[in-house]
Amino acid sequence: MYPLKFFWGNFCIVGESGSGKSTIIQAMMRILPPPALISEGKVFIDGKNIMEASEQDIIGFRWKQISIVMQSALNALNPVLSVREQIYDVLNTHKGLIGKEADDRAQELLSLVDIDFTHLESYPHQLSGGMKQRIVIAIALAIMPPIIIMDEPTTALDVIVEREIIAKIIELRKKLKFTILFITHDLNLLLEFADKLAVMRNGEIVELDEVKNIQKGGNHPYTQKLIGSIPSASGKRKKGLLSKPDSLNFSKIPILEVRNLKKVFQSPGIFNKNKIVAVNDVSFKVFKGEIVALVGESGSGKKHYSKTSNPSDEAL
Repeated sequence: MYPLKFFWGNFCIVGESGSGKSTIIQAMMRILPPPALISEGKVFIDGKNIMEASEQDIIGFRWKQISIVMQSALNALNPVLSVREQIYDVLNTHKGLIGKEADDRAQELLSLVDIDFTHLESYPHQLSGGMKQRIVIAIALAIMPPIIIMDEPTTALDVIVEREIIAKIIELRKKLKFTILFITHDLNLLLEFADKLAVMRNGEIVELDEVKNIQKGGNHPYTQKLIGSIPSASGKRKKGLLSKPDSLNFSKIPILEVRNLKKVFQSPGIFNKNKIVAVNDVSFKVFKGEIVALVGESGSGKKHYSKTSNPSDEAL
C-alpha cells in the first residue's frame, strides 16, 4: 500500500468499478456513509491532520481547503432551485457574501466555466449535460480551495463534451493554481493530462508513479493489464474476445433498409412557426448477422433514428 502525497498539479486515481476510488476520497473528506468507519490512518492538509479535527472545523474546511465534484454530478444540482440560488447558498454559508457581492461573484464563477450569466435564472432541467457539469465545477470553485477532488466528473457525457470539460478543468487549474485529485476508471483519459497516477485494485493502491513512466507499460501486472486494454483506432487490429460466427450466411438482401429518413419537430409556442430538423435525409442498410454501430455526440439525432425506424411511429 502506497501513502498518497499531493502537490500542485493533476493527481489521478484510476481503477475498475468497486476498487475503492470513491471510498478513499470520501474517507479523506470524512463523508463516509454509515455504517462505514475509518479504523485508522491520517490525512494531512497543509500540515493539519483532519482526522483529529472537530465536526464543526470540518464543515468549514471542506469548502475553504478542499471541495469535491461528486460522482453523478449531473444529478447533484437541486432540481427546484435556480442556478443563482445554488451558487448563493455556498457563497452565503461559507463566505458571508450577500446582495451585489454575491451576485458579482456568481457571475464571475459562471464566466470562469464559459456559461453566460443569464443562466443564473435557469433551472437544472433547462440545461444540457455539459452545462450542468460546468455549473457544478463553478460551485466547487466558489471559495477557491487549494484542492478540488473530481470523482468521475465526466460520467454520462458524450466523448466530445467530455473532452471540452477536461480542457476547461485543465485551463482553470493553470489559471487559478489549484491541485486536482481526479478519480476515474478511464485510464486512457488520464494519460492525456495527469501528472501523477495511482492505480487501485481491491481497495489498495498497487502502483503509484509519474504518468510518463506508467505510459511505458507500468510495473504491476494489473497496471499492465489496464494499459493493454486501451483500444486503438489505428494500427493493426488485435483479435478480440468475440469473433464473427462462421455459420452465418450473409444475405445480399437487407433485413432493414432506411431510405431518405427525415424527422422534423415543430418549435413550441402557438405563434412559433420555426421547425427543428432532428433527422435529415438518412439512408442505410442492415444485413443479417451484422452489428451496426451508430455513433454521434449528444443531440446529433441517434435516438430519433431508432424511433423513426419503427413503422408504427407517426413521424414516418
